[in-house]
Amino acid sequence: MSGSRFRQMNQILLIDLIAIVVTTLWSAVTGHFADLTILQSVSGWAFVTMAVSFVMLAVASERAFTSDSLRLMPLSDGKFYFANLVTSFGQLLYVWVAQTIMTAIGVLLGWSTISRELHGIWSWNAGLQTPGDLFQTGATILVLGFMVWLVIWSTISLAHLATNVITRFLPQFRQQVVSFVLYVAIIWLTIRLVSFVGGLVAKFSSLLIGQQDLGQLWIAILSLAIISALEIAANLFMLKKWVETVH
Repeated sequence: MSGSRFRQMNQILLIDLIAIVVTTLWSAVTGHFADLTILQSVSGWAFVTMAVSFVMLAVASERAFTSDSLRLMPLSDGKFYFANLVTSFGQLLYVWVAQTIMTAIGVLLGWSTISRELHGIWSWNAGLQTPGDLFQTGATILVLGFMVWLVIWSTISLAHLATNVITRFLPQFRQQVVSFVLYVAIIWLTIRLVSFVGGLVAKFSSLLIGQQDLGQLWIAILSLAIISALEIAANLFMLKKWVETVH
């Protein structure tokens, strides 16, 4: 299950690295190379890399639910679902770590410029955030980031499995109509999730200057945990009762 996905992620990271090198060399050739050039190149391609890796992993994860070779493994539906989930998260985490390492290299190479900018920020923020506060904020953001990913992932699975189940009982024409309606609903739900995440990002900004209570973020985390638990339960029910392999 993980071998082909790991190769895909390596290919994406290789293309990302080539793009960074080409962009950096172009900056040098055109006379625009500076301390932050490498960091800017890494940051500029990071979103594309993360988006492509997310989509490819989502497609591979959903195909696993209807794959003959994978569903025939001696695992219960629950174990199979969570193995698929953990594998997907592990591969995405691998890409995140690789991006973090490349970003860290860019930061080190441009540290002289970055340190001057940070000095002014930390001087203005002095006393508002202790080391303990920063650790709690960082840990909360990591947990929240994981829960956001889990909700998005379980929502994708819910939409895919629901479409698979509904279309089994409908004629061809109605299958297309129902699929269209579900896809519109998915797009709307995705927009709502993005809006929700945007609101959380605004909370992060307030946290950095000590104007927001962490308790509000933990309420958001609890809400996301409840949503993901309900969606996962629905996914497991459909996977066990109705979803059949097609390839």
